[in-house]
Amino acid sequence: ITLSAWVNPSSSQNQIIVGSASGYYLALRANGTIEWHWWTSTGHYLYGSATVPTGVWSHITASYDDTSGASVVYLDGQIYSQTSISPAALKNQSGKLGIGDCDSCSYSTFDGVIDEVRVYERALTSTEVSALSDGRSRLDYGDVDLLVNNAAAFVFGKVEDITPDDWAKVFGVNVIGYANCVREVLPSMRNQKGGVIVNIASISGVLGNPGQGNYAASKAGLVGMTKSLAREVAARGITANCIAPGFIATPMTDALTEKQTEAIAAAIPAQCFGKPEDVAAAVVFFASDEASYVTGETMHVNGGMIMV
Repeated sequence: ITLSAWVNPSSSQNQIIVGSASGYYLALRANGTIEWHWWTSTGHYLYGSATVPTGVWSHITASYDDTSGASVVYLDGQIYSQTSISPAALKNQSGKLGIGDCDSCSYSTFDGVIDEVRVYERALTSTEVSALSDGRSRLDYGDVDLLVNNAAAFVFGKVEDITPDDWAKVFGVNVIGYANCVREVLPSMRNQKGGVIVNIASISGVLGNPGQGNYAASKAGLVGMTKSLAREVAARGITANCIAPGFIATPMTDALTEKQTEAIAAAIPAQCFGKPEDVAAAVVFFASDEASYVTGETMHVNGGMIMV
């Protein structure tokens, strides 16, 4: 089994326990000591420990292989200590422990102390542990105030002609890719009790366009995901909103013929394509204090092409 977490010990905190249902746990103490235990009704088995700085974020991983008995503690992706515990010593032992303060301590929030707790029902390799902490340290990048998800992928074609691989490619970028980025920044935003997430959707997700079935579906799904996200994080002071641009003058629209451009512009009440600056202005609004009470919304920047 492996337990992984970002920790930021504070001298003002009591001991906090982070554990799995099978009885393995990390004890984070106020002095920066991390202890890696197996807990049962008959006793505690200490596998290893590490000392981390107080007042800064560190990545701690503790891994136990119940086949070989090897126990390894990693600090910021590097091996801190190694021991070997005979699996026979744990045979027929059982116990359980959830995530929470120890019984003798007050029940306080984990905000600013523990983030990104992960439990794996196997021992991770050193390469996997390094990947968990690689490039993620808040010591290197600081907290994140604003995330703008703006990447996009599309494969033109009728719904009946779009291949499964093309569906996976478009959703992999336009939905799953956005979700991955959100997952990366949320611990930082929770830690500072505030943040702004802006997802760039599209008029296609509302209007639908022939030949853009996968793209339109992904952008419509993005709007739904953003609404769900907004409800999940609002209590932490985090907002999540969408911007749905219409036809914006970019290299992508440069591929249109003059006749196509004229026909599209004629269908827009503003009689012209928008500029990238129009979309950027909407992002600036959502990122401003003036939008702190706006969440779960979709702002349409389309010159009046659709009004919802």
